Amino acid sequence: MDVLLLAAARHSPGNAAHLIDVVRRLSGGIFSLPEHSVYHALHRLRNNRLMRVSWEDGTRRYLLTPLGERVLETRRREWAAFAEGMDKVLDAGSPRDR
Repeated sequence: MDVLLLAAARHSPGNAAHLIDVVRRLSGGIFSLPEHSVYHALHRLRNNRLMRVSWEDGTRRYLLTPLGERVLETRRREWAAFAEGMDKVLDAGSPRDR
């Protein structure tokens, strides 16, 4: 969930409800994050200095910190390597390889 929230905040900073909507929209509805879990995750991300809060027009907006940007990029690279390896293993036994 943390990576999804970091990516959503980089794409479109906003409050918790906005970030939930961004994740749902960008994932094509695959990810529907529970609001109570999101609030806990955002609190943890702030405590870990990966996100910060700003206020605009009385609305809380979660933004990535420079550390959050670096962590997100690292996690993105790790996920890409994982997905590539998984695809290779899953495709190894497919009929088209025979």
